[in-house]
Amino acid sequence: MAPLRATGPSLYVTAMPRSDAEVERSLRRCFDLGPDAFLALARWLAPQAHRRFEAEHYHRRAVEAGHPDGLLELANFLLRWTDRRAEAETYLRRAAEDGDAWALLGLGDLYRARNQPAEAERCYRLAQESGRVNAAGHLARMLDAIPGREAEAEYWYRRLLKHGRQEEG
Repeated sequence: MAPLRATGPSLYVTAMPRSDAEVERSLRRCFDLGPDAFLALARWLAPQAHRRFEAEHYHRRAVEAGHPDGLLELANFLLRWTDRRAEAETYLRRAAEDGDAWALLGLGDLYRARNQPAEAERCYRLAQESGRVNAAGHLARMLDAIPGREAEAEYWYRRLLKHGRQEEG
């Protein structure tokens, strides 16, 4: 059996599972660990097309149970596996309002894809100010594509190179 262990805000498998059924059984036995188990099961189910309904259910349970990454994870699930972008945006906004810099980055990407550069720029700048170093790269690429803003883009490219592409925390 592949036992699961909880350490802080995450769960991990401590031994190689013998089967998918064994992983699922282990995850379900860990529900008493709270929202971490819901999110772990949701992440495991999501890539399986016939299990996406269940994956969404456990993403929502993680949100309801107060997992700190619940809103962002639910938004990312909706963006990756469904066509419900407006609903995903709602969850990204809520996560951003709660101070999630990754959510700000996601919102910036949504705005950029919708050709709303002012809103995207605002989100990228806020994400960068909140410690997401790679937000400078998102901002630089967007500005580089806007005529007349190449010098500003260069500033952000240089800033990204200076601070590196790694993420803090």
